[in-house]
Amino acid sequence: MLCEQMEGLIDLDIDPGDKADRIRQMQQSWKALGPSDIGKEKALWLRFKEAGDKAYEPCRDYFANLASIREENYKKRFQLCDQLDLYIENNDWEGANWKAVLETLQVAKSEWRTYVPIERKSNRDLQERFNQLLNLIQSKLDEERVRNVKLREMAILEAVALSEEDDMAKAVSEAKQLQAKWRQIGMVQRKDDQRLWKEFRLACDVVFERRQQKWENLNEQRNHNQKTVEELCQQIEQALTLGSQDIIDQKNLALNLQNEFEKSQPLPKETADKLKNRFVDLTKQFDKQVANARINLLAQRYEGLW
Repeated sequence: MLCEQMEGLIDLDIDPGDKADRIRQMQQSWKALGPSDIGKEKALWLRFKEAGDKAYEPCRDYFANLASIREENYKKRFQLCDQLDLYIENNDWEGANWKAVLETLQVAKSEWRTYVPIERKSNRDLQERFNQLLNLIQSKLDEERVRNVKLREMAILEAVALSEEDDMAKAVSEAKQLQAKWRQIGMVQRKDDQRLWKEFRLACDVVFERRQQKWENLNEQRNHNQKTVEELCQQIEQALTLGSQDIIDQKNLALNLQNEFEKSQPLPKETADKLKNRFVDLTKQFDKQVANARINLLAQRYEGLW
């Protein structure tokens, strides 16, 4: 039975590794059967062994090639470790491009995984060396990330302080500078990045919302001032329709309204010049009309005397 099974493996087209496993299992089964009729056993053994040798022939080339591949992969992994050694030794860690460092780490891990299969026994020490090199690079990355977290936390504190700044122009300008500074801070862990950015954006939003509220209040005040100045102009226009004596009685109207005009500042930018010119022209007209009214009254008095 085992002889027939072994002979059946000779022309069976399967993976050489699987075929070798089957041959090995059949050989173990043969040993497990123990001794039998000595005369028949020798002939059966020769038949079984010959079939096993023929079945194993394609496996022999396969395992020879596999050994060569494993040796080549070992060399490539060894070279990769040497490259990482040089990288760690020669890299400028004070002014490192940390995105490039992270990419190097990821590429090294990916490249290492491609070098398979490899002899397990010879790979143990090499794997330990590779892990140590990765850990060294990772520790430098972690140090940089911790440093950047502290820088971002400091920026958050500065942004929070700006929310109490009375000078809104200064607060907004410095908030924008902080935003530019934030973009220059290097990488952090993703979980820290999201948390810190949320806190920083909230603090900056408070500053910009205060500015927006100030603008809205200022616009509201400007619109109110515009209505006030328009009412002042209307008062002068009504006064210009008075008779000589009545207008002389209100000779200080333009001066009083000038004080009100100065208090009613600022005005909306789009109407400020027009309103100012209107008010100035009306006050000039009023003062001129007061002067003419005085001359007319004086002339009337002289005429009465004559």
